[in-house]
Amino acid sequence: IAHEDIEYFKLDKSMLDELARIQPRAVYEIKKYCEKRLFGNLIDNSAFFNAFEEFEKYLIIDEFESQGFNSGQVVISQNQQGKGLYIIVTGEAEVSYKNDNGENIVVTNLSSGDIFGEMSVLKKRMTIATIVARGKLGVLFLPKEKLLEIVETNSSVLVLLRNLCSQRTMVAEKFYQQQEVIDANELIVVK
Repeated sequence: IAHEDIEYFKLDKSMLDELARIQPRAVYEIKKYCEKRLFGNLIDNSAFFNAFEEFEKYLIIDEFESQGFNSGQVVISQNQQGKGLYIIVTGEAEVSYKNDNGENIVVTNLSSGDIFGEMSVLKKRMTIATIVARGKLGVLFLPKEKLLEIVETNSSVLVLLRNLCSQRTMVAEKFYQQQEVIDANELIVVK
């Protein structure tokens, strides 16, 4: 909600296409501006970045790789080796696991700012859930080696991720014991 008069520019696809033809650099600059705003919002809203000093946040975000997934595409499969840490930039993902009967049990949905993938890396074990894109999904991915470097040099990140792992482990154990879906309010998702 604007609290004062504002000016804005609206460019539709045909206008952007024409601009790209005439001034390719301008489209590049618009894209970089949009990415910077998107990453700035992510930095402000994701708990992962709260563990860093202000000047470190933009240095750390440069260590991540951008990845995109289409609807239904698997980001992480249950019982696989963990590859790193993911932070959702845009879209939503579904978290589920297969129980002993082979049934797929949906645990929760994740959205912008949520992190996942840390448990298997920090606990050095296989993944305990499957993460699937619900529609188009954009994530930032931090490879395992980089995550471990960051954790070794920043105890605040280690504490944050260990707490998150402990909370998620308790929820997972509850699921495995009950073999039923629990109230979404009982799930702890850190943003």
